[in-house]
Order: sequence, then C-alpha cells, then structure tokens
Amino acid sequence: DAWQALVGDVPWTTARHADHAGAFDRQYAALGALWRARHDAWARDVAAFAEQHREWLERDAPLDAMPPDQYRFVQWLAHRQHDELRGHLQRLGLSLWGDLQIGISWRDRQSLAPLFLDGYAMGAPPSRTNPEGQPWGYPVLDPDQYDGRAGALVLARMGKLLAEYDGLRIDHPHGLVDPWIYRTGAGDPQFTTAGVSRAD
Repeated sequence: DAWQALVGDVPWTTARHADHAGAFDRQYAALGALWRARHDAWARDVAAFAEQHREWLERDAPLDAMPPDQYRFVQWLAHRQHDELRGHLQRLGLSLWGDLQIGISWRDRQSLAPLFLDGYAMGAPPSRTNPEGQPWGYPVLDPDQYDGRAGALVLARMGKLLAEYDGLRIDHPHGLVDPWIYRTGAGDPQFTTAGVSRAD
C-alpha cells in the first residue's frame, strides 16, 4: 500500500518522456517515509556518521528542503548504500572508480561563495570540435585563496573521493591546472573573446 501510494498512477509503459520532477518528488516522499519509520532504529549509526562528516553536513543542511535530522539520515543512507555496493563489487573482484568532476555542486556554490572569483566563470578551452570554447558557467576558485580555504576545499574533495573509491577519473584536468575562464555578465562569452583569460 505504501509503495502504491508513492508511485500512484504513473503510466510507466506508455510515457514518452521521463518525468524528472515526478521522480524527484516520489524519491523525496519515499525517503521521508523511510526516515519516519526507521530513524529511531538507526539513530546511533546516523549520529556517528554525522559526527565524522560534521563540517559539510552542517554547512549543507540549511540549503535542503528537508529538516536537518532527516537530511543527515538521507546522507547516511546514501553513504551506506555506496559502501554496500563497493563491498559487493570487491567480492566479485571488481573495483569502483569515482569521477572528480571539475564542476561545483549547487550547495557548494551557495555555502562557499567567498571562495570563488567574483565576475568569472569556467568552461572548456577552444578545440577542434568547439573552436570558440564552451562556456559552462562553473565557478572559479580564487587563486589568492589557494594557500587557504580554496586549497583546503580541493584537498577535502580529493580526500573524500580517495577514501570512498578504489580509483579516480579526473574530469577535465585542465580545470585544475590551467582553467579556461571568461568574464560573466558581458553578453555571450563565446563572442566576447576579450574576456577570456587564464588563471596563472
């Protein structure tokens, strides 16, 4: 009955397009139902997880639509499922690799805004297939803060991935060592080449 209440009358076999908003809402509803049913039983494990990951949990929780206790529970559940998947793969003789993306999550952009270079964004440099570059709109870490909080963020992201995966793929490594950046708020960045710069 609980499952039917969540999925409703979704035409799974006849839908022509994915219902992303509906899937998101049902996922939140399912997680909320699980939290209400099991948060007491798993409270000790969640508390230990929250203590270990206090810094980013406390920073991100206010930006989420769910209550902080539920947010910590959901993050613990996601990490638990990740650990179970990694253990299952290891028993099969397989390894699990992570993707160190060059982009920054929406939550990090909001909560860590002072670490980013104001008025600039990052994209992909010109190439054979995209001779004018690609304006992705990713925030750019402030080079003057690499010896401080900005550098600490890079190390923290790398450390968490190395602890939770068996190997890493670095997505667009140029973004870490020689980023292609452009000025924001100056029209289409693909046609304002005077605004394109490089962080040295």
